[in-house]
Amino acid sequence: MAKENRILSLLDVQAMIPFSRSSLWRLEKQGDFPKRVKLTPNGRRVGWKESEIQQWIESREATQ
Repeated sequence: MAKENRILSLLDVQAMIPFSRSSLWRLEKQGDFPKRVKLTPNGRRVGWKESEIQQWIESREATQ
């Protein structure tokens, strides 16, 4: 059974990955981290798909 794809806040992501906001933004801009999802039309509220964050973590574990 597929797990529902939750949207994670910045705090949720930082609890999983101990990077600063600016480090996450830099990695995302370089294409090395999942893109955020705009939750409001103006983009002031954003989140990340949990499945994409999990895949990113697993890809990091696989390279070690």
